[in-house]
Amino acid sequence: MSLASVSIRNPVFAWMLMAGTILVGAVSLGRLGVGLMPDADLPTVTVSATLEGADPEIMESEVVDVLEDAVMAVSGVKEVTSSARQGDCRVTVEFVPEKNIDVAFQEVQARVSANIRLLPKDIDPPTLNKTNPEDFPILWIALTGTRSQQDLSDYAKNVLRDRFLTVPDTGDVMMGGYQERNMRIWLDPTKLQSRGLTVDDVIKAIQREHIELPAGRMEGALKESNVKVEGEALNTEQWRRLRLAEYDGSAVNLGDVAVVEDGFADIRRMSRVNGVPAQGLGVVKQRGSNAVQVADDCKARIMQLNKTMPHGMQLQVRFDSTRFIQEAYEETRFTLIMAVLLTALVCWLFLGSLSSTFNVVLAIPVSVFGTFAVIYFCGFTLNLFTLLALSLSIGLVVDDAIMVL
Repeated sequence: MSLASVSIRNPVFAWMLMAGTILVGAVSLGRLGVGLMPDADLPTVTVSATLEGADPEIMESEVVDVLEDAVMAVSGVKEVTSSARQGDCRVTVEFVPEKNIDVAFQEVQARVSANIRLLPKDIDPPTLNKTNPEDFPILWIALTGTRSQQDLSDYAKNVLRDRFLTVPDTGDVMMGGYQERNMRIWLDPTKLQSRGLTVDDVIKAIQREHIELPAGRMEGALKESNVKVEGEALNTEQWRRLRLAEYDGSAVNLGDVAVVEDGFADIRRMSRVNGVPAQGLGVVKQRGSNAVQVADDCKARIMQLNKTMPHGMQLQVRFDSTRFIQEAYEETRFTLIMAVLLTALVCWLFLGSLSSTFNVVLAIPVSVFGTFAVIYFCGFTLNLFTLLALSLSIGLVVDDAIMVL
């Protein structure tokens, strides 16, 4: 016995079945994630290594070749690509689609660890990452103003990043153009030579003096206190007074042989907006979440933060990838509504009966909302591909309704 014959004999059952389908589909639509591309795990693993000061040729021969030989032994490898630059390199391993990304990551990690003894001794331990299109920012926010680059970078990292991480469904916040704060020491070779010092002597003195060590504890009859030796320099003045050695019976401080300034690490990237320094904040959504909703929540958070920002700072959105998603979603919804209205008009003109028109037109929301339910329970999201499939299904339903006439 087919569903059609059961529905004809039991019209109440048919009405309840359609109402239940529409209800479940409406609830599923409110819980569906919205994104630009399908939420899928791509089996791709990236191995990065850093060797300070090494030229690209050395990175290629001493590091890249070793890592490529190691990862090629992993099963399921589809393609291996690599790049080498001054001081660092990257090896990207792409696996066949059916390879589990977690298993691939563990196997690559094991192979790299087994061959790490073949790498140069001074190299930093290689780092591994799983890459996915969903891990790229959906929103770029710029912190601009009249304040210095140091103030912008510190405030963005220490305050703003945490505020945006508390936005629902936010996975990470990238720091675009972030400049790490460093204490810059410019040595004067002439002054070093006049005091019988070398660069190695300065480095050893800094390692010896700029350190904070635990000094045990003091125990009394009623209380116990921890003791520590505060040996770290906290500002530029303390750095200048850092003792290096003794020369002709007097102490030689760091400020006597060098210029000390509070600055940044070597600047290899920067962020600017309209020609002025800025600090970028890239918002990455969590997997399967609604990209449009996350972007809207971040924009609302920007409006709140701009009211309490320090003088001379301002937040503004510089890139929003969800605008295209929102426009595609609104266009599909408009197409759905117009399809239902036009089909209802055609059915009413030809049938001349409101009840018959309603029965035919009801097939459209039942099929569409049923599609939403299937998408939700299958773990998919509303993206360009599902919206395209939904538009095609609307056209097919309209054609079927016209064929019924």
